[in-house]
Amino acid sequence: MLKVENLHVSFAQTQAVKGINFVVHPGETIGIVGESGSGKTTAMHAICGLLSHATITGKATFDGENPRASLGKKIGMVFQSPMSALNPTMKIGSQIAEGMIYHGLATKKGAMQRAKEVLTLVGIDPTRIVQYPHQFSGGQRQRIAIAIALCCNPKLLIADEPTSALDAMTQNQIVELIQNIQKKFQMSLIFISHDLLVVGQICDRILVFYQGKIIEHGLASDILKRPTHPYTQQLIAAKNFNPVKKGNFYPPWIEIQNISKFYKKMVALDNVSLSIRKGELLALVGKSGSGKSTLAKILMGLLPHDRGEIRIEGKKSFQIIFQDPYSSLNPRMRIEAILEEPTIIHGKKSRVDELLELVALPLSMKKRYPHELSGGQRQRIGIARALALNPELLICDEPVSSLDLTIQSQIVKLLLKLKSELGLTLFFISHDLPLMQTIADRIAVMEDGKVIEVSVNPHTSREKISFMVNV
Repeated sequence: MLKVENLHVSFAQTQAVKGINFVVHPGETIGIVGESGSGKTTAMHAICGLLSHATITGKATFDGENPRASLGKKIGMVFQSPMSALNPTMKIGSQIAEGMIYHGLATKKGAMQRAKEVLTLVGIDPTRIVQYPHQFSGGQRQRIAIAIALCCNPKLLIADEPTSALDAMTQNQIVELIQNIQKKFQMSLIFISHDLLVVGQICDRILVFYQGKIIEHGLASDILKRPTHPYTQQLIAAKNFNPVKKGNFYPPWIEIQNISKFYKKMVALDNVSLSIRKGELLALVGKSGSGKSTLAKILMGLLPHDRGEIRIEGKKSFQIIFQDPYSSLNPRMRIEAILEEPTIIHGKKSRVDELLELVALPLSMKKRYPHELSGGQRQRIGIARALALNPELLICDEPVSSLDLTIQSQIVKLLLKLKSELGLTLFFISHDLPLMQTIADRIAVMEDGKVIEVSVNPHTSREKISFMVNV
């Protein structure tokens, strides 16, 4: 069905994809894994004709024709960042229907009816067809992006990290949904992910990308059980990330009392009360749409709250790492300017080189624009920017959800190291409960806008923090 031969992709002096070859057979599921910047997404974009400023050589055919002619009709694509993929000025129903109308597959009325059907398939109330992307949570926006890719019943679905920003429950629902649709319509599937467990569960074969090359490929069972390349072995070992961590007593510091937030008739936060203790790592977990990010934005002063109050002991410096690195970085500014901006505004000394080193990025990165970086690299820039003014409280809003396992491990270890060395307090928002049970002092659980439970992490003891990190 899809055949790729000797594909090379270059941006100026950087060679992103270096002579890859692979095929996808009808009805087959191919998993593509590798760290951020390894060329996974770039290769798929090149095949589908989505790279206008790159030098591309090699050959790709889909059912004997150029894949570019099939994109949107026979090839559906779920992009990595739903907020960037969705038009903020269009209602979601119009965005889903747009592809069907463009390809002549349905009238406007028929396309809108189909839009309601696919919204139901991905678990969103079809009556919300008249709402805009900003009225949905990150996980819901991802499901809308999946609905857009499925609306034309494609023969091949390319899913670029479709579950990376979703909670575990929604991840399972989306994976099961994609599998069911694949079987029903006998689609082929290319599933790009950093989650080896998901890839191992749903894929027939796996391609491992590293520095623009396919360094290992084979049956999923063989790759996961008997990896031969050292890099593949490293990816699998990263899944077992488990720093030794022990808790401590911390004094009260920030009190969130009876906070409520309403969006017209929708209750985003319902009488939320929560304390943050100085020096601790407090985890806030819950499924997509439960109100986690809304609470973080209110705490930062980025959103007003309708009821309740926030009490803070003394004057404190807060910073936030946003969930979506694609929409949180200014596309018109070079990385150097992005990292300098906070220090310029506050009259502080520039720390660009130091910040890049902290997040394990080369100094040459500062001359690039955000679109020249991978998703993981953009998120690390977001972390570096948050550290520019030496904050006392760092609000981490899903900071590793879009990263591959190797980089996840590095970033978590980095945050723990910074917490210890700089005396940071971390408010860590996540849907990854197993990870939070590994690193957090306390865990708060949110559901439907309410904090339903707060408990001391049972996996920690009340002693001084002690762990080994190797960033």
